[in-house]
Amino acid sequence: MRTSSAKAKGRRGAQLAAKILQDLYKNKIMIASSGTNGEDLTIVRHPDDLNVVFSVEVKNQEKLNLLDAWGQCVANCPEGSVPLLCHTRNRQEHMFATMRLEDLVRILKR
Repeated sequence: MRTSSAKAKGRRGAQLAAKILQDLYKNKIMIASSGTNGEDLTIVRHPDDLNVVFSVEVKNQEKLNLLDAWGQCVANCPEGSVPLLCHTRNRQEHMFATMRLEDLVRILKR
């Protein structure tokens, strides 16, 4: 796959994740440029937003190595944020999310 095609595919995945997460956040979700270090999605917080800050890594790959992707997600996660890995494949109907079970339980208890 050419670099430009791979970047476009990643950007489509990030745009889909941002669209889905937009319902939780009243302010803007910014998509990082392809190839930059750090989070794929940056959530600009608003006082009325959900009381959780996610650090989002997005993968749009046919064969995803979940443990490697999770390692990247955690490595890019700033302190105080909850790592969230969003992943899908081409022509997949849904986007999936992976997070630590203890983080999910903590969020649901709020």
